[in-house]
Amino acid sequence: MSQDHEAPFPAHEKEATPAWNAPRDAVRDTWATLDPIFVLGMQRSGTSIVAMGLHAAGFRGFAEGHLWHELVATFDRLRDGEHLPELRLGAFAFGDGRDAAFSQYLALAIDRFHRHHVPDIHVAYDGSESQRWVDKTPGSEAVGLAPRLARMFPRAQFVFVHRDGAATVESGLRMWPDQPDIFHVMCRDWAKTQATWRQVRKELGERALEIAQADIASTPREVAERLTAFVGGGQYVDDVAELFAGRRENSSFPERAPRDYDLRLAWTEGQKARFHAVCGPEMAVWGYPPAFALDPWPLRIAGRAGELARQGGPLALLREGTSFVRWHRDRALHWLKTGQSL
Repeated sequence: MSQDHEAPFPAHEKEATPAWNAPRDAVRDTWATLDPIFVLGMQRSGTSIVAMGLHAAGFRGFAEGHLWHELVATFDRLRDGEHLPELRLGAFAFGDGRDAAFSQYLALAIDRFHRHHVPDIHVAYDGSESQRWVDKTPGSEAVGLAPRLARMFPRAQFVFVHRDGAATVESGLRMWPDQPDIFHVMCRDWAKTQATWRQVRKELGERALEIAQADIASTPREVAERLTAFVGGGQYVDDVAELFAGRRENSSFPERAPRDYDLRLAWTEGQKARFHAVCGPEMAVWGYPPAFALDPWPLRIAGRAGELARQGGPLALLREGTSFVRWHRDRALHWLKTGQSL
């Protein structure tokens, strides 16, 4: 190797890692011990404070990951039979156990990166006691990859953090007020994240734990006990409980006391209608109460207009629609489409 380019890992670290040129059985044995903790959930749902709680319990990780997401997502696309099937017949058709082997080597590479680049983490593979690492990567895409991660990391555990949809959307509005169409983006992503988790959690079984952000605020000690018992850091329960009780991490509401989570919304009727349409079904499934009362009049008119259009087309609307009905219909449709009042 040229002296102008530093090796990615020092020589002594290479010697402590049995991965790339070790016998196949040794690689498989090392892979079987991989046990990261993945913190998942919607942005602004409390994933940051849960990750901080795990750090307080002696586990280490980047503030926010995203490294593995692109690698694993790409690997999943290559394995998908509908993705470039003509190429899978050649270069990407691993077969004969090579698919599983490639997955194991990819998991070892991700694990190796964290152990050598996350500060204050013990280096594994040398026979000494190793330290688990934590990854927090929020969003529905990361949630959807949880089953693949469970197969890649045999002893991985997953912590899903969820929060009332209205509170999550309001937090996003405060955090990113200048982002275009942020209200729609937050509504869409919250509903998708919650629905995706419901689809994948049955595949994770006892390797998954759900934590409600509201419980962190109302019963921090109980949540700390559940979390540390789940991951095996019970000796740190006091530290985690203290953190949960007294700190709001990455908050959109810095003016409030740490345990003040009262929801105060100043949304337009159009925004409320959009939230109800996009997030209402998941809110009901998760048992979250409605955050506000909707004015049913514009919604009823919009529904009637849509029914007439489906049944009789534009002529039906013209026959039945007075100027009063059309005016309210247009206002309601505009609210539902843009989230803004006319």
